[in-house]
Amino acid sequence: MTADIIPVVVSISKNSSSPILKSTLIITGSKFSNINKTKVYLTAGAGYIKYELTIVSMNSTSIECILGGGKTGSYNVTVFDVDTGRS
Repeated sequence: MTADIIPVVVSISKNSSSPILKSTLIITGSKFSNINKTKVYLTAGAGYIKYELTIVSMNSTSIECILGGGKTGSYNVTVFDVDTGRS
C-alpha cells in the first residue's frame, strides 16, 4: 500500500457516548472509498476487541456511523478500506 491512497482520518465528532443510547459518529478526512468497500470499527486491547459500526452514509471526505449502546470503555476508531488499507 502506498501512502497516497490510504484513507486519512482528520477528526471524529464524538468523544463519548451513552452505553444505553445509540448515537451518531461522524468521521472526517480524505481518500475514503465507498460504502461497499469500507468498514469502521471500534477497537481496544491491541485490536483483540473489535466492534463493527453501521455506516449510514459516506463520501470521499466524511463517514457517518451509528454507535450502538452497551459497549462501555475506551476505544480507537479504525477505518478500513478493502483495497487501500486502514487508518
